[in-house]
Amino acid sequence: MPLNLKETPAERAERAYRKDQRAKRKRPGISWASERPRKRTSKAEGVHVSPEGGTVRDVEDDAGFRRKKFDELAYDAGQDSAQAAYARHVPSRWGRSGAPAEMEEEEYAEWVRRGMWRRTHMQEVEEAEAAARQREEREKERRAFREREKREARERERRREVRRREKELKGKLDAWEAYERGWGRMAELERVRWEDVPWPVFEHPSAPEELTGERMREFLFSDAHSSGKGKKERVREALLRWHPDKFEGRWMGRVREGEREMVREGMGRVVRFLGELGKEKDS
Repeated sequence: MPLNLKETPAERAERAYRKDQRAKRKRPGISWASERPRKRTSKAEGVHVSPEGGTVRDVEDDAGFRRKKFDELAYDAGQDSAQAAYARHVPSRWGRSGAPAEMEEEEYAEWVRRGMWRRTHMQEVEEAEAAARQREEREKERRAFREREKREARERERRREVRRREKELKGKLDAWEAYERGWGRMAELERVRWEDVPWPVFEHPSAPEELTGERMREFLFSDAHSSGKGKKERVREALLRWHPDKFEGRWMGRVREGEREMVREGMGRVVRFLGELGKEKDS
């Protein structure tokens, strides 16, 4: 398989020169025979000259043209890396890019003009590069600021969640301690009302219907209290206080007449639920 070697700047310039010469030869009304200089020798000086008056200067002009192409190609080869920074300053009609070896004649001419524009607008190029660097720095700062804001927001949310859980835990612990103290406080009262009874829920109920199994389960099995005790032990301790015969004999006689049936209904709900819990397995 043949190797495709990369074309060097010198080879590209040579190819461009040959292409330019071919284009001249193909101009209408000018044939190869008429354009090609015919050499003749001067008998007086022995110098080869063309019928059109050409001398060694023609050769020098050709060499100068080729050197100019080499210089332009060498310069442009070093500019491609910075093109993205200042491409917006280049007129849109010169915006097309491509490898010189793949360009058509007009494209190559545009490529050369673009290189000339770069050289004559170097200050604009440098300013554009500096502006691009500044924009990149500002964008980095904005990204860093946004990331910092996100981290701080997450940290604030985490702290709020910690405080919320701590407050919730403290509220549950306070409710349990009030429940424990409520039995001793109720023993000191001559007349007991509905709100004096330490019902086994976090928020004191206003009616028997609010003594639901879900609320009582949440209260009795909360992690806020009775650490180290399993479910059965907690249920057993609750049954000792809420045993219907014990509760009826010790407390119902002190309950106000107008609230006695209400308290009795609430006590029945608690006892039935504790009986259901007693049948569950400990975990």
